[in-house]
Amino acid sequence: TLPQHAAVRICDFGPRLYQQWLAEVASRPITRGSAGTTRTVTHCHKIAAEFRRMIAYGVGQEMFPVAVLTALDCVKGAPLTGARPAGKRQPVPEADLDAAVDHLPPVFRAIVQVIARAGARPSEVLRLRPCEIERGDGVWFLRPTFHKNERLGKSRVLVLGPRCQAA
Repeated sequence: TLPQHAAVRICDFGPRLYQQWLAEVASRPITRGSAGTTRTVTHCHKIAAEFRRMIAYGVGQEMFPVAVLTALDCVKGAPLTGARPAGKRQPVPEADLDAAVDHLPPVFRAIVQVIARAGARPSEVLRLRPCEIERGDGVWFLRPTFHKNERLGKSRVLVLGPRCQAA
C-alpha cells in the first residue's frame, strides 16, 4: 500500500488521484522476490484492474457511489513512467535442458524433450494420441485434435524430427 493514499476515502478517489496512485505504484520498487526492481507495465495494469474490481464490488454492495467507478473507468492510458516493459522470454539453453532432463523419470524426460524440440504446448503432448501422428520417412507430423486455437478454426501441425521420435 502507499501510505499517502491510505487516509483518502474511496468517494474522494477521482481520476486525478487514481492516475497519481498508478504512477506511484509503477515507480515504487518491488520489496519481495525480485527486490529492488520496478514493476513491469503488465503488472501495473493487473494491479489497476484489481483495484477497479474492488471498487466495482463496493458499488454492487452499495458501499460506494456509482460515480466513483464511472470516473475511474474514464481514465485511459494512465502514464506508467516508472514501470519497465516486460522482457521477452528466451528459451532455456539446450545444454541446460539436457542436463536437467537426465534427472527425470523416463516418461517425464520424453514429455519435456518433445515439448522443447517440437515447440509443443504441454497440453498437446499430454493429450497426444497415436492416431494424431502421421508417420512418414524421417519426419512425423502431429496434428493435435485439441489445441489452444481450435475454437478459432485454426489448425495446428507440429513437426516431429528424429530426436522427438527417439524420445
